[in-house]
Parts: sequence; C-alpha cells; structure tokens
Amino acid sequence: MSHADLTDSDREQLSALAISTDEIERQLALFRKPRRFMRLVRPCTVGDGIRRIREDEADELLAHHREAAAQGRFSKFVPASGAATRMFRDLLVYQKGSRRDADWSSVVEQAREGDSSARTLITFMDELQRFAFWGDLHAITGPVQTGDFLPVLDALLEPRGLGYEKLPKGLLKFHSYPDRARTPFE
Repeated sequence: MSHADLTDSDREQLSALAISTDEIERQLALFRKPRRFMRLVRPCTVGDGIRRIREDEADELLAHHREAAAQGRFSKFVPASGAATRMFRDLLVYQKGSRRDADWSSVVEQAREGDSSARTLITFMDELQRFAFWGDLHAITGPVQTGDFLPVLDALLEPRGLGYEKLPKGLLKFHSYPDRARTPFE
C-alpha cells in the first residue's frame, strides 16, 4: 500500500486519529519484512540484565517515570497477562460454578464420559503435591483426602486462602527449586 492506495475515507480516519501516512508506511513495512526474533540464551537475573534499584534511587527514578508518563513516553508495564482466571477455568466450574455440589464419584463419572473440566480436576487433585504452590496450599488445608476437592479449591482460589484466581500469573508460584518455589517475576 502506498499513499496512492489510500482512499479518502482512509485519509479521514488517519487524520482523525492523528496518524500520518508516513507512519502507516512504516507500520506496513514491518508487516512486509518483520523483525527477526531474538534467540534467548538465558533468563535475566540481578547482575545479568537486571539492576536492583537501591532505596536511595527510588525517588529520582519515580520522578523520571512521572515525567515520561506525562509526556506520553510511558504508559504501563504489563509483565504477565492479567489475572489467572482463565488458567483455573476448569477448576472454577467445581469451585464456584454449577458443579460446586458435585461429589467425587460424579466427577469421576463425568471424566469417564469425556468431560474436560472433570478430567482437569482429577489430574489437578492427583498431581497436587507436584505443584510449586503445594507447600503454601498444604499449610492452609493440611492433609488432603482423595476426592476432597472443594476445600482445596477454596484454599487455592479464594482471597482468604492463596487468592490465585485474582492474582496476576506472574505472582503465582510456578517454578520449584530445591531451596524454594518461585514466581515468574522472581
């Protein structure tokens, strides 16, 4: 597409959005010849791609942030894609949804009939101790009996428990290491 390919309607819309035709050309060039993906070698860590902010720097850096935001050079940083609600969708069917009153034998029967939410719940309960958040969850629930899923789901998802339903995914314990479990942010 070139300047000549734009209709009068296109030009009106671009003008209303304060987008120049040169900017449109720049964006279209990105589609025609996209940037190559970088090959990641290792995660960033403090001292290797990440610099820890000292307490005495905080006020000055916040002032820089406010200035950049006021000038439209920075709006927000989103390191993880929102709350984990979608991640726990199948479990929420049994924790808050229409199947909250289901017993374990019903869940097993639903799984046998091919229900994906039931299969997810069974796998979740069977593999519970393998999750990075297991230690925190176990501290709330104590020993868990097979099929006793509702107290586990409440402890995992509700704010009075771990509150995982509403937390950003970056704050969920995902990674288990010998010394402790870590979140993606860590």
